[in-house]
Amino acid sequence: MVVIEFEMQIDIPVSKEDAYPPGPVTDLTVVSMVSIENDTCIQLLWTAPGDDMDTGKVSSYQLKYSDSATELFDSSFDDNSAQSLDPLVEPNYAGSRENVVLNLTDCQKGMTYFIALRAVDKALKVSRVSNIASFYIPSPVLLIEYIDDGISRQSDTPDYSFPIGIGILLLSCLVSTFLFFIAQTIRNSSQQYRGVPLI
Repeated sequence: MVVIEFEMQIDIPVSKEDAYPPGPVTDLTVVSMVSIENDTCIQLLWTAPGDDMDTGKVSSYQLKYSDSATELFDSSFDDNSAQSLDPLVEPNYAGSRENVVLNLTDCQKGMTYFIALRAVDKALKVSRVSNIASFYIPSPVLLIEYIDDGISRQSDTPDYSFPIGIGILLLSCLVSTFLFFIAQTIRNSSQQYRGVPLI
């Protein structure tokens, strides 16, 4: 009885286009923020990753924000704890700059929020979570105006008296320094001429 042993290797074809997930975004930045009443608008910039690591272009982005940075980690990004955003942006090719403006409607004043994203390719592979960027929504300055009948009115108008006072103080210091320098120059000149003998 003859036994013949042989090995057979079967190569399963893998599409090069979907072999790897998108590369992670590492430079997500909040470049501007405007908050009016209950609406907050932020502008984001980042470098586009590729469909396969750093080549091609991804199909979409998943953006989320939260008041807790831990809710944006890789381990918790798929949870429903963070708020999801639809950026409505057509991704650019890898290496290009993405510029997105988002409108947030449920942010509270006086709070710091964190935002992060993942890239998704056409095979629904996702990248690792990007770096976590943050932005702060300042509280409005509350002014209370007392009128003649004793009734007070409140408004969210910013109070510019403090920065104006600081500006006046700095200007006064500059003027005083300049005048002191002029006085010293005149005094030194007088002493110099006083020491010159008359002919």
